[in-house]
Amino acid sequence: MEPVIHSGIPRGEKAPDPGFSLIELLVAMALGLLVLTGLSSTFLMQNKTYDVQQQINEMMQTTRAALDMIGREVRMAGYDPARGGVTGIVYDTSKLRINADLNGDGDTGETNERIWYTYDSSNKRIIRRKGDVDDEFANDITSFSYAFLDQNGAATTNSANIRQVRISITARTAKPDFQYPQNNGYRTRTLTMVVTPPNLAKK
Repeated sequence: MEPVIHSGIPRGEKAPDPGFSLIELLVAMALGLLVLTGLSSTFLMQNKTYDVQQQINEMMQTTRAALDMIGREVRMAGYDPARGGVTGIVYDTSKLRINADLNGDGDTGETNERIWYTYDSSNKRIIRRKGDVDDEFANDITSFSYAFLDQNGAATTNSANIRQVRISITARTAKPDFQYPQNNGYRTRTLTMVVTPPNLAKK
């Protein structure tokens, strides 16, 4: 008669689960790392796309706002209720000069009646001068140009013949995207507007 070997487990109960083996644990960790890497890559890609889109939106808003404000002030050029002979737009290749007799006293000597817009190419910005005070008007601007047109839409160099102003602004994103192949990674947009100051048509 052979001896009975007892396992130490009472009858009717199952043996305890031995747990994961080392190989199973390593496989699970590898799969977890793969999933985590995939999620991280997706998050980084979406975050980059969002950042690029946000910069493009800011660039477009800056350009539109700058063009809109310049356009509104150009439309006021030549306002001259006292008929003092105000030259609304002065031909100048270095600055966009706007004059208007806003308070109707017959001259444009007051601070808010003489406005200049100039381009600072070294700092890529537009400077707005009101009276004798310079203000930083718009940043990340790669080009600011304007053309003076007569009543037929042809270019003119004579201040007395100016009836329209064609304004063009090119802006860029605040930061470069090194995956974007053009312009050293900077995306750019150009907006153009032709403004017809109603007061100049009366001259």
